[in-house]
Amino acid sequence: EGSKQLQACLEMQEQLFGGLSPELLPVLQLQVELLRRSRKFSEAEGVCQRALGICGAAFGPADVQVAVWKNQLAQVVRQAGRLTDAQSLAQEALAMLQGQLGSEHPRVAAQLMMLGQLAAQQGKQAAAEQTFRKALQVYQTVSGLHHPDTFNCLTSLVSLLRGAGKANHALPLAQRCLAVKKKSLGELHPDTAASMQVVADVMLDLGR
Repeated sequence: EGSKQLQACLEMQEQLFGGLSPELLPVLQLQVELLRRSRKFSEAEGVCQRALGICGAAFGPADVQVAVWKNQLAQVVRQAGRLTDAQSLAQEALAMLQGQLGSEHPRVAAQLMMLGQLAAQQGKQAAAEQTFRKALQVYQTVSGLHHPDTFNCLTSLVSLLRGAGKANHALPLAQRCLAVKKKSLGELHPDTAASMQVVADVMLDLGR
């Protein structure tokens, strides 16, 4: 039902604005989300390619919107299990974002996080760690030590290091996460308790 409604809405907008108008992009975004939830990855990929064509024609081939949709395509391809293709697309999106926004921008950090996750999924632990650390550096610079994005990046890095058997490297980062939560939320907050548990788990990994 939702798919039929979206298609009807898209056809109406096509009649109003034409098939290459950026006005279609919000509906195309909804279509991609619906198709991903339905695991119709080939169709979702086609919608992403159409959106990329619209963005390239309207804004230029290196615009931020092109990078956003290239990243969307990377997410679809990743969900379909084509990790190497997803990594290439995500890397292209990163280069575009850095070219348009500079190296120190939250979108750049988020893109680095995605690349780190892709590397980890492929068992490339060293590359994943390096990329997460780059993302962390950007988040710390642009968002500050206590921003949720910085904390989430720290948490991901702790998890990666633990999985790689580097508990000794994970411990100071886990303790830093705990200090951030204590300062921002207080010692009795559930999120602080969760961070305390992570520190305890890492210490157990180390046999303490």
